[in-house]
Amino acid sequence: MRVLPFAVILLAAGCSYDVQYRGPKPEEEPPYRTIIKDSLATMFPASSAVRDVAISGARPVEAYLGVEWHVCMKLRATGGGGKDTNLLTYLVTIQRGEVTDRRRALASDRCDEQKFEPIGS
Repeated sequence: MRVLPFAVILLAAGCSYDVQYRGPKPEEEPPYRTIIKDSLATMFPASSAVRDVAISGARPVEAYLGVEWHVCMKLRATGGGGKDTNLLTYLVTIQRGEVTDRRRALASDRCDEQKFEPIGS
């Protein structure tokens, strides 16, 4: 029976927790070209010999933890067995100034509708 008064006190106090967002304002587009360029070595093993990288513009997407930015990326790489791959398309997710996910693009990602520019070296 002592739990009920404690619960009432917590409810009366408001029980809120304020999370401080330390990155750029969510409305501001991150420096996605630099972020992706600097993250290529961690996104793919060196044996992949990633080349001919081109990326689209960044698109904001509402997510559970705030705004994410989706960037489509096309590249060529060396696959298993040392054979060159065809052009591959990935969706890169950036949140709070970091790459948080990289996966093969799906039709629902609409990468085929994007304009791509070489990322440069």
